[in-house]
Amino acid sequence: MFLLFSLITSLSTFSQDFLYVSSHQLNLRDRPSSSSTILGTYPRGTKVEVFSIENGWAVVRINMRLGYMQHQHLVSCIPSSITSLINSNEEEIVYICVSNTAHRYHNKMCPGLGNCTHRIDTVLISEAIFLGKTPCGHCY
Repeated sequence: MFLLFSLITSLSTFSQDFLYVSSHQLNLRDRPSSSSTILGTYPRGTKVEVFSIENGWAVVRINMRLGYMQHQHLVSCIPSSITSLINSNEEEIVYICVSNTAHRYHNKMCPGLGNCTHRIDTVLISEAIFLGKTPCGHCY
């Protein structure tokens, strides 16, 4: 964690840029190593602020949380698989469990929603897809 704190003090020397997560999910880590502590997991399409890239790792900030992400999984624009779904005029309302472990979207009558121990939000299907959610196997 000391390494990350030392980066915080020098962030002003880096140029800032925004990239997007291109893989299904990408871990934010406390050090530039795939064996380091995971600080959070973010879905495809998540916008990240990038301060520097070195040895395949990007120093990033997401919602005021600083850490490292593997640069190979970050791209300069929202992945086309997401934009095509967002622009497809599917404006169905779906339900998502607001939890880091929930990965599906549901219809209103889905029994799977009963498993959610967190808040349930109503969103457009395009928003759910942008957040990396996929259809529930029970209701879709």
